Amino acid sequence: MEYNVGNKIKYTFPISTKTKEQVFIGIVESVASSFVVVRDINNIILKVTFKNFNNIEVISRLDQCSDST
Repeated sequence: MEYNVGNKIKYTFPISTKTKEQVFIGIVESVASSFVVVRDINNIILKVTFKNFNNIEVISRLDQCSDST
C-alpha cells in the first residue's frame, strides 16, 4: 500500500484481550521507508512503523491533480 502526505488514514491499534478496538484517524504528515507519521485533529502525532502498516486504512487521498487554467 502506498501512503502519501495529505492522505486521511485510519490506524487500528492491535486488539488486546482487555480493551475494545481503538482507532486513530488523522492526516499523513511524512512518509519514510520504515514508518509513517500521522497527526490527528487534536495535534496528537502517531508514528506507525513498517510492521504495523497492515493496520492502516486509507480513508481519502489528497487530490494531486492541479487545475490547468
